[in-house]
Amino acid sequence: RDGWIDHDPTLPFHLKAPKRLNVRHILSLDELRALLQTAREDRDLVPPRFLSARIRDAALVGLIATTGCRIAEALALIRCRIDLQRQLAFFPGKGSFRHAVQERVVPLEDPDVCRDLELWLERRPAEPDTLVFVTPSGKIVEPHHVQDKLKRLARLAGIRRKVTPHGLRATFASRLVENGIDPLALQQLMGHGHLATTLSLYVELDSDTLHHTWRQSNPLAALDTDSEDRHE
Repeated sequence: RDGWIDHDPTLPFHLKAPKRLNVRHILSLDELRALLQTAREDRDLVPPRFLSARIRDAALVGLIATTGCRIAEALALIRCRIDLQRQLAFFPGKGSFRHAVQERVVPLEDPDVCRDLELWLERRPAEPDTLVFVTPSGKIVEPHHVQDKLKRLARLAGIRRKVTPHGLRATFASRLVENGIDPLALQQLMGHGHLATTLSLYVELDSDTLHHTWRQSNPLAALDTDSEDRHE
């Protein structure tokens, strides 16, 4: 641009801008509760021949929604990486999921989700390297099958926006930010190598939250309050 060289060396490179999750895919707390409740009702009211699959679905949706794990991480989870007694899940990093060296620890604090997982694990073999989420016949669950199940549950729950595994992950991150989580803790929970990735790619706040944050944090709001006190 300044004319120091006669050509642009960056032209051969076509760099893609980071993808930002559309804020419309982030669920409100009411929508999230409705989704989890619908998954449980779908499990409890289903005919016996579908019961096993519905128990698995309720546990899987609850795990993704309350840990922010990637869909690939959830589907690659083996039994020894869920410790319900200590309420912890151990998720491997990207790459070879079953034999990953680096793992991150995520708390399983929701008692209903822990119960959902317990109900499903009761139906799985006790061997520590057994895959947790499989079909009733023991086959691997494909990610697109999870997407189809979420679409169905969202429709039953009356949620109009699109619900995806990645949207649940972003919802998890965004709601933690709303509640004031330390950014470094969020980075660890999300399994990112860089804090900028966490904040720029997965965290979107809706307009109501932005207004609330502005009112709580903007120094001008405090000045307006002081002004009102002086006029009383």
